[in-house]
Amino acid sequence: MPAAPKSRRRNASTAPERLSMAMENYLLSIFRLNEQGVHVTLTILSEHLKTLPTDEGLGTSLPSVGGMIRRMAREGLAETKPNKEVVLTSSGRKAAASVVRRHRLAERLVVDLLG
Repeated sequence: MPAAPKSRRRNASTAPERLSMAMENYLLSIFRLNEQGVHVTLTILSEHLKTLPTDEGLGTSLPSVGGMIRRMAREGLAETKPNKEVVLTSSGRKAAASVVRRHRLAERLVVDLLG
């Protein structure tokens, strides 16, 4: 009898797997918009993503953004509230904070190396 397939949902108590660059950008965007007090919806997120460099390869259409948010929800990183607000779960906030930390460390390294 074949083994039951493992759930892809992330457990908050386990270390997250390596996220795709696109998913990291979505997490970072939602995280930063929340820090600014913005209630994130698919439309707001789509408009925000359009301000990022095009070489990031992010889909900015509403269907693309909706697809990524559904994927993030399956992974346990985000959820959509009944009022259509997109929020990060505890695991999503933890993953986003890790991305922010890595970015800040990389910035610090560049400053230290280049003076």
